[in-house]
Amino acid sequence: MTTCTGPSVEAGIESSDKPVPKVVAVHLQDGPALLARWRSRPGAADEMFVPEALEQQVGDPVVLDIYFDHSGYAFRVLGKVISRRLTRSDELPSGARVALDVEDEAPLRQMILAHARGQDIEYRPRTGVRVLCRFPVRVQAPAPARGEVIDLSPGGARVVGVSPPPLGALLSLKLHPPGSLLGIAVEGRVVWERPEPDPAMGVEFRFERARVRRRIEELVERLAESGRASA
Repeated sequence: MTTCTGPSVEAGIESSDKPVPKVVAVHLQDGPALLARWRSRPGAADEMFVPEALEQQVGDPVVLDIYFDHSGYAFRVLGKVISRRLTRSDELPSGARVALDVEDEAPLRQMILAHARGQDIEYRPRTGVRVLCRFPVRVQAPAPARGEVIDLSPGGARVVGVSPPPLGALLSLKLHPPGSLLGIAVEGRVVWERPEPDPAMGVEFRFERARVRRRIEELVERLAESGRASA
C-alpha cells in the first residue's frame, strides 16, 4: 500500500520524530546580493550565509524563502544550519551558514544561481500548497514509463525514477495516489529535468477539464491533512 510520507513543506516534517524546520524569509535587492552570500565548491554542498537565520541552532533544518526584489521572483529551498557567527564586525555581519544539500533540489539551486547571474530562466511559480508524498505514476506519452511522485501541488509535481523527456515536452500522466482505485489522468509539461545520476523532472499540469483540476486540488488537501494528522 502506498502512503504519503509527509505533510506540506510549510509544516516541514516527514514524521513526528523529526524537528519542524523554521521558515526563514530572505529578501534580496538583486542577483549580486545573493551571489555575495552563496558559496559553491566542486564535490561539496552549496552554502548560503543567512543573517536572517541567526536564531537557529547548528543542526537545525530550515526552509529558505528567497525573494528577489528586482524581479519579483521567489524560490523555496531546504537546508541545514552548519555554523553560526554570533558577533558582528564592520566587515562581517552576524548570521548562520546554511548547507543546501537536498539532492532533488539541485536543478532548483542552479536555476536560482542562473537568475542571480542575469541569465534567462523559465520561471514557473508553484501554486498552492506543496505536499511531500510518495506514490506511483505512469507516463503514458510520449513514451510509456513508470515512476513515483514525491511532491505534489495543485499546479504540478516532482517525478522521480523516469528518464525525463526534453524540457518543454508534453506528457500524459496517470497518477495512482493512495485511496484512488482508477487513478487520475492529467496532462503536463516538463519545466525542469535531471537525466542523471538519479533521473527526475518537474511537471507543470495542464488542465483541459475543470473536473481534473478539482480532483488534484482535493488530493493535495487530503494528503496535507493526512500529514498533519500523523505529525
